[in-house]
Amino acid sequence: MNLPELLALLAGRPVLTRKDLARRFGRDVRTIDRWKADGTLPRPVWFHGPLWTPSTIVDAERAGKLHTALNAVPVDPTEPQHLFTFKFDK
Repeated sequence: MNLPELLALLAGRPVLTRKDLARRFGRDVRTIDRWKADGTLPRPVWFHGPLWTPSTIVDAERAGKLHTALNAVPVDPTEPQHLFTFKFDK
């Protein structure tokens, strides 16, 4: 955590949690964890868990870091996922 991030946190500026990012991007919290681990998201500030300042997320969006991840089509859990397609002759 660098000094400006710590000061922002202590000054009461808004911060985003994993849940906030999941809602913002329409993804699951586990996806946010993967994005954090693989470097898709900027490094968070750690204070009782990962926190991001809105400006760091906006900067990452503007830089195109989240473009590929956001364009991935999320799987709808209500839809059956077919691993194989069977074709039967009549």
